[in-house]
Amino acid sequence: MAVLALAGLYGGETEPAGRKALETYVATLDGERREAGAFLLEYLPAPDAQNLTVELFRENLEQAFEARRTYPWTKALDKDLFFNDVLPHALVNETRDPWRNRLRELFDPLLADCKTVEDAAGVVGSQIGKLTGVKYDTKREKACQSPAESIRQGMASCTGLSILAVDALRAVGVPARLVAIPLWGTKEGNHTWVEIQDGGDWQMTGFGGTPNSWNKGWEIARCAYSDPAEPITGIYASSYRKTDIGFPTIWDWRFERRGAPPSPADVCRQQRGDDGVLIKLEWGLQRLVVPGIDRTAHYLKMAGGRKVAIPKGMASIPVRAYLKGTETRVDVPLRVFRGEELIFEGRTASESQDLNDFVRVGCPPGSLKIEYRKAGGEWTPIEIEAEANKETPVEIEISEAAAAGIFTIKQRQDLASWFRTGGGAWPAGIEWPATQDAASTGQIKAELWSIYREAKRLDDASKELGPLPQTIDQLMAAAKDGKQGLSPGSLTLGKYRMPFVLIRKESAPVPDRGRALFICLHGGGSNPKAAGPHEWDINSREWQSQANLAAGVYAGEGIFFVPRMADDRLGRWWHAHVQQAVDQVIRHALREWNVDPDRVYLMGISEGAYGTQILGPFMADRFGGANAMAGGVGDDVPAENLRNLAFRTDVGEQDTMFDRVGLARKFHARMDAGGKGYGGFTNHLEVQAGKGHGVNYSPGGQWMIQHHRNPRPDTVVWTAKDLGGQRRPAFYWLGLDGKDLKGAIRLTGKINRAENRIDLTALAADGSPLRDAAVSVMLDESMVDFTRAVTVTCNGKTVSSAAPQRSVETSARTLLQRGDPAMAFPAEVEISL
Repeated sequence: MAVLALAGLYGGETEPAGRKALETYVATLDGERREAGAFLLEYLPAPDAQNLTVELFRENLEQAFEARRTYPWTKALDKDLFFNDVLPHALVNETRDPWRNRLRELFDPLLADCKTVEDAAGVVGSQIGKLTGVKYDTKREKACQSPAESIRQGMASCTGLSILAVDALRAVGVPARLVAIPLWGTKEGNHTWVEIQDGGDWQMTGFGGTPNSWNKGWEIARCAYSDPAEPITGIYASSYRKTDIGFPTIWDWRFERRGAPPSPADVCRQQRGDDGVLIKLEWGLQRLVVPGIDRTAHYLKMAGGRKVAIPKGMASIPVRAYLKGTETRVDVPLRVFRGEELIFEGRTASESQDLNDFVRVGCPPGSLKIEYRKAGGEWTPIEIEAEANKETPVEIEISEAAAAGIFTIKQRQDLASWFRTGGGAWPAGIEWPATQDAASTGQIKAELWSIYREAKRLDDASKELGPLPQTIDQLMAAAKDGKQGLSPGSLTLGKYRMPFVLIRKESAPVPDRGRALFICLHGGGSNPKAAGPHEWDINSREWQSQANLAAGVYAGEGIFFVPRMADDRLGRWWHAHVQQAVDQVIRHALREWNVDPDRVYLMGISEGAYGTQILGPFMADRFGGANAMAGGVGDDVPAENLRNLAFRTDVGEQDTMFDRVGLARKFHARMDAGGKGYGGFTNHLEVQAGKGHGVNYSPGGQWMIQHHRNPRPDTVVWTAKDLGGQRRPAFYWLGLDGKDLKGAIRLTGKINRAENRIDLTALAADGSPLRDAAVSVMLDESMVDFTRAVTVTCNGKTVSSAAPQRSVETSARTLLQRGDPAMAFPAEVEISL
């Protein structure tokens, strides 16, 4: 699909006609069109009354009504919303150009299956970068650019990107508007983003944002520092209709950008009601009057309430890195130590990221060591003294040669953007570093992991899961009157919300490979008659019980993630949103909590045991071990998938309700039978004598933590089937793709190292050879010899015989797929069946 062409932007009449000519044109209209024209004239910005052409005015109005006639979501809009947030020809003081028809032509062919605002916004968000060719870049000509200006340059600031996004949405009849903050409450810079009206509230998004990222931007956490009494740190939405609140056009403000912030008296004049609500606001630093809407309270609520920029008694360390002698930001690996304790690890922000999206480390005051890594691999230390209640900024200057590393600076920026947007088309026209041997593959994988970690630092779930939690000892030391307190968090999973607590137990130094992660599923179940998603007291009590066991009974040290069921009316631990939660928690834990990817464990009691016995086989490649307690699962769960996952069940010999003990015996008997056929299947069934549904919860964990994941097992047994409407695309080093796959697909893969061969079987649900599907084999140097041809057979026939071809793209795609550096592979053999 071609990028939007820019030739002949104006066409037709180009001379300004004045307000009278616009009024004459509106008088020729009928019905709602005439009302719309009158609305535009009533609130027409003063410069447009002199400079806007009739041709542009007419084309904009007619194209807006064409969208209203065409799209069901636009037809459904009430008149006020359509007039104010779809119809207008401009947003602020950007150059006036006829953007509407040209942007609509880009997206309209992709909207055939869309029924709602959410559907259409998802298409625009996912495709806008690709179809317009515009990216964030501080080298753009100016901050406030029209769509044509941004597309001509292929770059824009946050304001230009937001204008382009709003106009693209309005072009296809989606109500949208700008949102801006003049100065962050943390006192650095300004920002602009987008809001979409979906029939409920206004939803926050940004350029390239899709519905699954609405209201999850990095900006929300920063909005918490806004002061409702200080308009300069307030948050404002744009309006075409006149209001008594001014929208800040910060790019035109008249003050010294690098100097001290202007005084409140210079900034604005405000009037507030008796309740403190802002009722009138005029900006003193800008000539243009643009109507706005105060959204400060809304964003403070989304951020969980107001926060101070630096908590009392704490310090803040903002870190930026620049190419020597320039103001060009560059990303370099970064670590921050307090004594021997690593308190932050990540990467500085590059030019591909917003100016205000930079590393900020909050910590107790005192001596710190900051280290950044140069291209050669050496870490360069900087010693600082962090002051309480203050910022201690750190600026790193580094030469281009020292900053480049395996990838050039431009390549790193492209990779970060690719990771940040979730993949898609691979960056074209780039000569990537050669991957000639295991050493270079390892270097590239390490660098990709570093780039990925920083690119995903502000991913959807990151704000909700947060930084490394405090240990139990730290919590108790800080608690008043010796009372220990855990603050529950909440994970957003589409329309569901999953409460959770995090418990960190550590008494010994964390191993170099990282700490362990335990996912602990509580008992209870489902109650369709519950008053709400979290209203059934049985699940609440079981959740509390599981947290207590994690804190005081379960063996092992590390982080214990204890979720509560997202909806008591559904119950169960195998729904699609639960699988999503497990994936998100593991990805975040590997990135942010220094968790060893091979020491992630799954465990659960009663209903949680069923969840462990179901999720364990379906997601076995995620875990190092699993322990189900007081449960037994049916024959439809593919126990054969547990060939490489150490699995233990503890059940009471008298736990006969629902035949738990009997089903547990059958489940482990199937594993034993699989071991005779395939080898492997480390498993243990402990039928606890004299016990009923309550068992001893301690020994299972002690057994489980002795085992670690092997991400490259010599044999993979995989029955791939739907679970909660989802079918996993990869399992260990096998992948499976196909649009119409049905039933249980049975795959096995065996590595024959002596003969440099991979043997596959791929069978459909009826036992016949699999057809109309693609099976992929992901490879690295630990599995086969890359210097020789690798033979791949499938169902007894040779389907490939060639030396594996390493590529940066394959390493990056496989890393992105599971967010797990141990599951990144440099080569892949794809087999079409």
